[in-house]
Amino acid sequence: MAIYEDLSRYTYQPVGKLGAKVLNVGWLGAGVEFDRGEPAPEFVDSLRKLAAFESVRQARGYHYCWLCQAVPGYDWEPAEIRCAEQERGVLTLGSAEIHVPGAGGVGYAAPDLICHYVLAHQYSPPAEFVDAVLAASARGDAEWVRVKAALPVGAVVRGVSDSWNWLGLRVELRAFPGVGAGVSFRELGVSSVAELDFDFRAAREFVVLDHEDVRRKIVLRLA
Repeated sequence: MAIYEDLSRYTYQPVGKLGAKVLNVGWLGAGVEFDRGEPAPEFVDSLRKLAAFESVRQARGYHYCWLCQAVPGYDWEPAEIRCAEQERGVLTLGSAEIHVPGAGGVGYAAPDLICHYVLAHQYSPPAEFVDAVLAASARGDAEWVRVKAALPVGAVVRGVSDSWNWLGLRVELRAFPGVGAGVSFRELGVSSVAELDFDFRAAREFVVLDHEDVRRKIVLRLA
């Protein structure tokens, strides 16, 4: 993974929706000096939510923490943090970025490993980045409230299943792109995707069963 000085200009990849001025935060490596401090709980919570729900540029492999590699006995496993927002209860880091809009048209780009750096190595990011993370997380919380209001229990919604995991089918809701939704194999009366007797990739109607607030997921059943 590349190493950049905090608040230097981000040039690693195209900046996408962040705007013309995007700054680096948290691109640390072995031998890099950085400010340290005890993170505020609300910042840790907000940063974790952004990593869980809004990470971008997901890669196939993982970058291992260079700071941990300097410690004898390093086990060469990707960094993880406890994360109730994930189905396994942990979030594996080192394969994505977090993009955060800031004030005055400035944006920030950080590796998702910044969560590990903050918690395990007491990395203290620039104050302006902390403020931007808190604001972005608050907007995400408000958006989830809006989504729940628009998709109350019993609502019928159209979607398509494009993937699955061990719990069930993931559903992309046409009218709510980016919103996590799914129907469990238990609800479908099967134990795996191989037992389904219909084309799960075809667009169809679903009914909202519940809202999982922690994971920000819409729980569905077939209409």
